[in-house]
Amino acid sequence: TVTRTEIEIDSDKAAALGVPVTDVFRALTATGGVKGSRLVNGRRVVQMDERFRSGDLNAIRIRTLPTRTGDDAPLSTFVTARAVEVSPV
Repeated sequence: TVTRTEIEIDSDKAAALGVPVTDVFRALTATGGVKGSRLVNGRRVVQMDERFRSGDLNAIRIRTLPTRTGDDAPLSTFVTARAVEVSPV
């Protein structure tokens, strides 16, 4: 098995801050580490590659995203990361 980081995007929390889920997904994709994504119970779950093993959001170099008010919101405000074991592809 391989340890990867899965990131669940809470679209309700992101929307409350005026941060589109597409912006969150784009920012994660820009790291070059997205292996795939899927919807689970209405929430977007993004699987990151092996470089992001720990489930630690700090390992992903996106700290904040701009909100509709122009403030920056920490990624941890609307995403949850966890390390998961997956079968190698």
